[in-house]
Amino acid sequence: MGYHVLPSYTHYWSSEPDLGVEIVASTMTRSRFQALLSNLHVKNEANATENDKLWKLRPLIDRLNLNFGKLYNANQCQSIDESMILFKSRSTLKQYCPMKPIKRGYKLWVRADSSGYISKFCVYQGKVTKSYGQFPATFGLGESVVASLCHDIFQKGHKIFFDNFFTFLPLLSFLKEKDTFGCGTIRANRKGLPAGMKTDKQMQRGDYDYRVSDDGLLFCKWMDNKAVTIASNYHGTAPTSVKRTQKDGTREQVACPEAVRAGFLFS
Repeated sequence: MGYHVLPSYTHYWSSEPDLGVEIVASTMTRSRFQALLSNLHVKNEANATENDKLWKLRPLIDRLNLNFGKLYNANQCQSIDESMILFKSRSTLKQYCPMKPIKRGYKLWVRADSSGYISKFCVYQGKVTKSYGQFPATFGLGESVVASLCHDIFQKGHKIFFDNFFTFLPLLSFLKEKDTFGCGTIRANRKGLPAGMKTDKQMQRGDYDYRVSDDGLLFCKWMDNKAVTIASNYHGTAPTSVKRTQKDGTREQVACPEAVRAGFLFS
């Protein structure tokens, strides 16, 4: 509860001196709290929405997203990623993400800055995941997540970073039209990538090759321990460097283009 967190809410009424919180126990009884908790509603059940599994919580989620944006001025550079909320009971929304520290629970798409502050989020519901704003109907899940989470910061010059699940060329063009900068790693088999880039065998660590499309999208292939491909709608090709770990465990600067460095810093 707030800043005083105990393992279970029932502990606030405990008679043990290291658990019980007098101000909570004197405010209401535990049974009264449980009765209120079990009957708490934030939306009228008569207004159920068939295609929204979270319709009972939708007003609360919308209010949280509104206040998150009001109460904190997020940095210009923000990232889109997934986050997990631990949940062990049964739910049709429960997801399994084996590569995450929290492997089972609710999956959220979030927009956050480098401080870790979440400015906007949505809960993954599969095909019926709630979307916000307007974007092309041809957008897939990854593209629609980015467009949805960023719709209220368009035309403000923000720089948005994301990984290869979200990066598609139509998304980068869409963001550019909205005066929003976008950069992310991109899978080598995405449609529209330019042909003729150097092969992995032709490159050594620190080498990179790039192409720029007619509408100003940058595609850059950079060799680290393995090839990394970056797409951006605002970066140039100025050389810089980034610290990388060597096979012997030491760290040294490795040459790279500015788009790669930005991706490592903010993704």
